[in-house]
Amino acid sequence: MTPERWAQIEDLFHRAAECGPEQRTALLDQSCSDDPELRHEVEALLSCDGSARDNIQVAVRPAIEGLGFALSGEVISHYRIMDGLGSGGMGLVYRAEDIRLGRLVALKFLPEESANNPVALARFEREARAVSAVEHPNICPIYEFGEHEGRPFLVMQLLEGQTLRELLESRRSEEAKKVGGAVAQPTMPLPLERVLDLAIQIADGLQAAHQRGIIHRDIKPANIFVTDEGHLKILDFGLAKLAQDVAISDDDLAANAEEVGERVRNVDPVLSRTGVAIGTAAYMSPEQVRGEKLDVRTDLFSFGLVLYEMATGTMAFCGKSSGEICSAILREEPVSLSQLNSRVSPELETVILRTLRGTGTCGISMPWTFGLNCSG
Repeated sequence: MTPERWAQIEDLFHRAAECGPEQRTALLDQSCSDDPELRHEVEALLSCDGSARDNIQVAVRPAIEGLGFALSGEVISHYRIMDGLGSGGMGLVYRAEDIRLGRLVALKFLPEESANNPVALARFEREARAVSAVEHPNICPIYEFGEHEGRPFLVMQLLEGQTLRELLESRRSEEAKKVGGAVAQPTMPLPLERVLDLAIQIADGLQAAHQRGIIHRDIKPANIFVTDEGHLKILDFGLAKLAQDVAISDDDLAANAEEVGERVRNVDPVLSRTGVAIGTAAYMSPEQVRGEKLDVRTDLFSFGLVLYEMATGTMAFCGKSSGEICSAILREEPVSLSQLNSRVSPELETVILRTLRGTGTCGISMPWTFGLNCSG
């Protein structure tokens, strides 16, 4: 079993563990309609324990590490591979030692099955060029771009901490333990002081990228890392679009918007996929859903969705399928933040809702004091 398969099992497991019985059945029916083995694996994990989520590290992580990280122990160039850190749609990540400089780094390899895919290779190289062009404390730096036996890899800063997605999920687990069972919300809101601190750091990082003509296009909690010291790093610019270097022209996107929109509506609501319209459905901008021309405002919208979730503990747009989520993004207004968290001030709610109405035209300006310095 590949690491990508384990990642798929783990992702669906987490989502199913958050649902009630009826919703869980509907989710598994929808997600596993053509993959009964996936359903079997997830149901087996869910049956291990009523709390399920607390056992995922024991049940899944060792299997990922034991099965998928074949390069562990090898020396590649001047890097000694130590062990696997994780996997995702854009590759495997290893912990390694830079023998020359005596420091620990992270090596990110493109999945073997994608090594001969010109589109995937172009995206991977674009990540290296995009991030290396921006030196900013809130963007995870790339030290080197190399190749091993035909497989390209990035050498990045090794970070200690957790993703924002993991941070939000840990809040839910803590609350569940307090009340002695499951909680209704998929996550619990962060303290507002923490929300503002992280928001400022995300905004700083995005502004630095936007000033260099770089659009991330996949801002979501899983692509935001919070170190043990509280420093935030934006990850995974593999989906970034350099404003002056677009593999598929915006004219082509506009001409095929209907086809693109249909493809997006058939994407799994959590996993990112390759293609013209890229990103995780629950954090897409309306322009991404429609397959339209993108500018920095797509990141601003996704940024607002992340802020909404941090402040309320729930996603702004929900649905049982990617189609429902995309429809909600295009047609619905999110529930008032103050209804979900009474501690959210009117000023903060105004800022977050403004990002979700696409009124900004100049990206994100700092300093961040309950307001965005944008026209519109």
